[in-house]
Amino acid sequence: MVTIMKAAKDIVSMLGGTTQTAAVLGVTPQAVSNWLRRGGVPAAYATKLIKAAGEKGVALNYSDLIE
Repeated sequence: MVTIMKAAKDIVSMLGGTTQTAAVLGVTPQAVSNWLRRGGVPAAYATKLIKAAGEKGVALNYSDLIE
């Protein structure tokens, strides 16, 4: 599984926390918590993260998500 490693905690925080990030991505809050514990979000969610960030007025692109 490819993961988005860069600033996963910052991205979740920017989206309003674990519960709101889970709602945006269509997963459970526990899944988001597990990703943070492991240090990254699966890359399959990159497009949804970028869209959600844009809706919050934050410019985020694919290169921002990888190390």
